[in-house]
Amino acid sequence: MTATDRSLIAAALAARRAGEFRLPELLADWDGRPIGEKVRLGNDFLREVRKGAFAGIRDTGRKTAGGHIYRKEG
Repeated sequence: MTATDRSLIAAALAARRAGEFRLPELLADWDGRPIGEKVRLGNDFLREVRKGAFAGIRDTGRKTAGGHIYRKEG
């Protein structure tokens, strides 16, 4: 995960209300990214969440066709 991606994600998380979300909802340019970059970023974000790098964010352990579902705690 690049420092730019980390900053964009952190800012989006700070502005987001508590509740469930998927990573693509945090990045406005998600649809324009190459598939390989999406996979890499998704894997990096999942690992970081599981390590506790994003306070108050947890992996729900569920996944849909759109990706992992995360939860921001209130």
